[in-house]
Amino acid sequence: MDKTPPSGSHAGRGKCCGGLLAPDAQKILARLGLGLPKGILAGPQLFVVRAVDLQSRAERFYQRHYLNLDRRAFDDWLRSLVPPGVVLRLGCTFRRASRVEGGWSLIFSEGGTEFRERARLLVGADGAFSSVRRFLFPDAPSPRLYLAIQAWSAVPSAPPYFSAFFDPEITDFYAWTIPKDDRLLVGAALRPGRDAPARFAVFERKLRDWGIPASPVVKREGAYLYRPLHPGQICLGGEDVALWWARRRDGSAP
Repeated sequence: MDKTPPSGSHAGRGKCCGGLLAPDAQKILARLGLGLPKGILAGPQLFVVRAVDLQSRAERFYQRHYLNLDRRAFDDWLRSLVPPGVVLRLGCTFRRASRVEGGWSLIFSEGGTEFRERARLLVGADGAFSSVRRFLFPDAPSPRLYLAIQAWSAVPSAPPYFSAFFDPEITDFYAWTIPKDDRLLVGAALRPGRDAPARFAVFERKLRDWGIPASPVVKREGAYLYRPLHPGQICLGGEDVALWWARRRDGSAP
C-alpha cells in the first residue's frame, strides 16, 4: 500500500517499545495482504541477533529476520486502515464492562466524559496491567512482573544487529541494544525495586567494555511487562473475551 501515515490525534503518546516486527507478526500482515509503506521503516534492517553472556564473555550470532520500524509511524499507519465508518476514541480509560444480550456493554472515559458502547466481542490489548484482564479475570494467576527501562542515545554509527545480553548481576531475564537510524536503544527487563536504576547503570557501564561507549541520552522511557514462567500464568480470556498476549523477543514492553 502507498498510504502516507497520518500524524494522528494520538501522535503525542509514546510507547516503550523496541520497534522490531518479528516474523510471526510479518506473517499476519501477509495473510491480510498488507505491505508496509517505506516511510515507517527505520534503518538498519536487521537479519542478525547477537546473544552475549556478559559474565563468561561468550557470544553467538544467529539469523533472525526482523523488520526495524518507527513504532509511532507504524501505529498511525494501522489506524489509517480503519474503515471510515468506524469511530476511533483514542486515549480513553476503560472503566467497566457488563454482559448484555448479544455481547458486552462497555464504559470508558476521557477528560471527565463517559462513553458507553456495545460490542459482540471484547478484546483486551491494554498492556501488562490490563484493566480488562483485572476486571473480568481477577483470580487469574499473574506472570512475573518486570520493569523495562530503555534509553535512546545519539550515536554516529551502531552495529547492524539486535543484541541480547544475559548477566545475573543485572537481571534474571535479559537486556538489549537495538540500532534505529541515528539512535541506539539500550534497555533491560529488570525486577522492580529501588535498585532497578542502579542495575541499569551497571548494564550501561558493562556495555562500554564491549565497545559501546556512553553517548548523549536523548530520552529515557519505561514500562512494566509480564514474563510467564509456566503456561498456567497465561490468561487468554474466555468465550467472547480475547486477551492479547505475546512474549516479546525484541526487548520491548507490551
